[in-house]
Amino acid sequence: MDAFYVAVELLRRPDLRGLPVIVAGRGPRAVVTTASYEARPFGVGSAMPVAHAKRRCPDLVHLPVDMAHYRERSAEVMGLVGELGVPTQPVSLDEVYLDLSATPDPVARMSDLVRAIPSGSISTPRSGSVPTAWSPRSPRTPRSRAASASSPASRPQSASPPSRRG
Repeated sequence: MDAFYVAVELLRRPDLRGLPVIVAGRGPRAVVTTASYEARPFGVGSAMPVAHAKRRCPDLVHLPVDMAHYRERSAEVMGLVGELGVPTQPVSLDEVYLDLSATPDPVARMSDLVRAIPSGSISTPRSGSVPTAWSPRSPRTPRSRAASASSPASRPQSASPPSRRG
């Protein structure tokens, strides 16, 4: 579930839809937990220091982390995922692997799941982020070339790269 924490916050604060939003801690060493799609063109992303994010995007809306609320919303979503009746492997509050290998029409099943989830509580899966099978020894499946081509490492960076401290 991409940008899950921001999506959950936007359910509470629909007035922020369309704005560059991050969910992050406070303090001089805080890092971005999640960035909205509107913040990403500015080069703002997860794990980036908040100070760098605010320099790249001065109009950034900084919301505090509310893990208790995210756990509640995640449990709701995971309950819906569990109703699919396929083996699952939860990895975190916003990530779960599904074994869809025995599912006759996995695209239709996932489309039904996305429609069942309250509007805005999750984003549709990113290309390559939903594997069709998992095993306890190797929970991650290899990404396809198409998915790898759209990975953050292969995308061009913003016009002004962040300064590096030596």
